[in-house]
Amino acid sequence: MNALFICQQNPWRLNGGALIRNYWLVRALAEGHSVDLFTADTSETPPEDFARVCRTISCFPRAGGLRGRISRALSSLRPHASYYTSGNVPRALRRAVAERLARGDEPLVMYDLAMRDALPSRARRTIYNAHNCESELLARRAERERLPARFALGLDARRVRGIETAAVRGAEVVAACSDDDRRDLARLAPDALARIAFVPNGVDVARYASLSPEPLEPRTLLLTGSFDWRPNRLGLDWFLETVLPALRARLQGTAYRVRVAGRLPAEVTRRLIGLGVEAVPYPPDMRPELEKADVVAAAVVASSGTRLRILEAWAAGRPVVTTPAGAFGLDHVAGRDLAVADGGEAFAGDVARLFEDRERWRAMRAAALERVRDYDWPAIGRDFAALLQERAL
Repeated sequence: MNALFICQQNPWRLNGGALIRNYWLVRALAEGHSVDLFTADTSETPPEDFARVCRTISCFPRAGGLRGRISRALSSLRPHASYYTSGNVPRALRRAVAERLARGDEPLVMYDLAMRDALPSRARRTIYNAHNCESELLARRAERERLPARFALGLDARRVRGIETAAVRGAEVVAACSDDDRRDLARLAPDALARIAFVPNGVDVARYASLSPEPLEPRTLLLTGSFDWRPNRLGLDWFLETVLPALRARLQGTAYRVRVAGRLPAEVTRRLIGLGVEAVPYPPDMRPELEKADVVAAAVVASSGTRLRILEAWAAGRPVVTTPAGAFGLDHVAGRDLAVADGGEAFAGDVARLFEDRERWRAMRAAALERVRDYDWPAIGRDFAALLQERAL
C-alpha cells in the first residue's frame, strides 16, 4: 500500500515538537505502507535509519525573505483562505502532489493543516495530522495579544475554523494529540467524531534512561522550548514579567540559577542576559540541559495539543511546574506527577518548594517516570500502525 506524507519541515531535524511528531508518525506509517515524503524545506541528507523507512524523500523549498512574506499576505486574501494556511506550499510541491495522485494508485495522504493547500480536490483518502486544534489555539492566542494583533489573530482564527472543519470532515482518520483536542475538533464537525482518533505526542523514553537521577546543578530551574514560535514567546514573556520577580523575592539570599534553552532568536537571548537569566541558544541535544536541571518550568499561557517539553522532562525524571494551559491534554494528577500553578506567585511558590523539599522532589520524579511510560513513541507508533490496519487504510 502506498502513502504520501506532506509536512512543512524536514522531520529528521528533531528540534521542535511538530518535527518530532512527524518523524515518529512517518516511521509508524511505514510499518504498513510504502511512504513518499514531501516537505516544503531545503534539500539535505537525512539520517540513514530514517531514509531507509521512506521510499522517496522530496524537498521543495519555500520562498523566503520579503518575497515570501508578500506572497503569503496576498495568498491569504483569497476566498476561503487564511494567513495561517497560506504561503506554506511552493508551486513545485503542489505540482508534485498532483502528479503523484494522478498515477492512479490512490495513495493514502497524511498532512497537517499548514499544508492543506498542497491537496488537490482529487485527494480522497486522507489522514489529517492534527498537531493542535489550530483554530482554537489561534483564538486562545488572540486573547493574550494586544491590539491590533488581537483583532488580526481573532479574524484568522475564524477563517481557519472553516478550513479545519473541512479537513476533519474530509479525512478518513483525524490523528488528535489528546482527548481535549478530540473534543475541540469534534465541536467543529460532530458527524466526524468516530473518525477522530487519539494519537498522542510522545517521547523516546529510552534516550533519557542514562541521565543522572539527581540534578548535576542543584537549584537550577530550566525552561525549554522553541521560542521563535509566538505561543512559546508569550509564555516566556509571562514567566519573565510575572514569575521571575516573585521567584527572586521568595529565594532572596539563596543561590539558584534560571536557564532557558532551545530555539532562541538573538533578541530573546539579549533580553534574557539583560535580566540575569542564562541563555542556551540552539543546543544540539537537550539531554545535558535536563541532566543539570533540578526543576523544569513549562510556562504556557495559550495552548492546544500537548507539550513535548513536559514529556521530555518526565522522561529525564525532572519534576515539572506548569500552568493549567501547559497541562492541557496531558493525563496527569496535579500535585503528584505535575505541579499545576495558576498565577505567577503560585508558580514561583511551587518551584521554591521543590528546591527545598527533596522528599517531594523525589516523589514527583518517581511519578513522572511512571507516567511517561504511557507516552513512549515506539509504543504510540505501533498503536497508530494497528489503528490504520484495523480501519483497512
